Amino acid sequence: MNKGKLNRSLSFVLAFLLIFVSILPLSVSAAEKPTDTDFAGAKCVVLYNVSDSITLIKYNSDKPVNTSTSAKIITGLILCERLGSSLDDKVEITKEMLISVSGMRANPPLEAGEIMSVRDLLYAAVCGSYNDAIYVLANYTAGSIGEFVRLMNDKAKSLGADSTVYTNPLGYPDDDSMITTGDDVLKISIAAYHNELFMEISSAYDYYTSASNIDIVRHVKNKVSLVNKVNSQYHGMNAGYSGADGGWSVITSYTDEDHDYISIVLGGVEVDDGDVPAYSITKQIMGWAGSEYTNVTLYKAGDVIGKTKVNLTALPTNNAPYAAKTDFTAYIPKGEVGKLEYEITPSLDELKAPIKVGETIGTIKAIYDGKVVGECEIVMTKDYDKNFIVSGVQGLFEYTQSRAFIITVVLAVAGMLIYIISIRYRRTHYNSRMRK
Repeated sequence: MNKGKLNRSLSFVLAFLLIFVSILPLSVSAAEKPTDTDFAGAKCVVLYNVSDSITLIKYNSDKPVNTSTSAKIITGLILCERLGSSLDDKVEITKEMLISVSGMRANPPLEAGEIMSVRDLLYAAVCGSYNDAIYVLANYTAGSIGEFVRLMNDKAKSLGADSTVYTNPLGYPDDDSMITTGDDVLKISIAAYHNELFMEISSAYDYYTSASNIDIVRHVKNKVSLVNKVNSQYHGMNAGYSGADGGWSVITSYTDEDHDYISIVLGGVEVDDGDVPAYSITKQIMGWAGSEYTNVTLYKAGDVIGKTKVNLTALPTNNAPYAAKTDFTAYIPKGEVGKLEYEITPSLDELKAPIKVGETIGTIKAIYDGKVVGECEIVMTKDYDKNFIVSGVQGLFEYTQSRAFIITVVLAVAGMLIYIISIRYRRTHYNSRMRK
């Protein structure tokens, strides 16, 4: 049988005793996890399982790096949050909106005097990652680029990305003052992942804008080259190169069976020909997670896990069975079930009758490599009525251990002493009067 180490934290009588049923290890051994050597073409790598809230890979994730185009994720998130309810509104592009725009632009570039819908501009900014569309919407949303950058920094702080500083909405390095970390980019990417509009737009393979007032239709292509046109497992989110200082950043989500992942590669090196290392690393770690990790069902809903004691009944000690409330699964590498540890946290200091079938009495966690990889509530499988004889005895015992009982005894003893002293005093006083 596979027995785990359990954390017993009960303060009184209750003690959980897990009796684990046999769990056969999977026959496929886990492949080796990618190492730092595999990440030589990047400054930072993070792989996160969104479905199970588990970080699988962290390489230099806490070290400062240039944001590169990862900044466009928070830019896109803010735009989607603020403009999502006005997609059909029209925006008139002005010269001021396009001042200082550089780098990749829409094809053909946006022109002053054009009128386009918010929806078309969002696809150009988030899906195509076109800098002129980003500048137009940043000015439209906040009134100026400087004010929009303030929104970016405020949003980053609100998400817990405390090591991140933005100076522009594009991610271009700015005298090393435009910095972030892999951990911060993950927090921002998780927030973007949960924004339905952002994911819809950033995951589109391509998009055709409506004809503007000067009769221009633009074909927007997704900047993330991993996104395919048919049944893609990759979903956006942003990719790009911002020079030698910022390097390549590739941030994308990936779906494999029942799991969703977020992959982050920052500071990727540029190559003259062949695969871009940032993309190669992304495909490597996604393939590793998809092929080597799996969900293992440890107990199905209703399966008895162990037995415990219910006080105020006539039951023998530790004879009340408890079970999994729902399917208890763990997300682990294949063949690693035997390395799981278990921890139980009771919801009460002491179980007392009456108690009903299905009543939650705590949680059980599966732990792998120091991380919680599965969690499930545990419930009672039977009704237990109070035995009034046992309850009375228990109540009397508890009362004798209580502060009230001790105070009562002290007061009784004190009263007895005072009575005895009073009797003696009256006798002495009476005898003295008789002698006179």
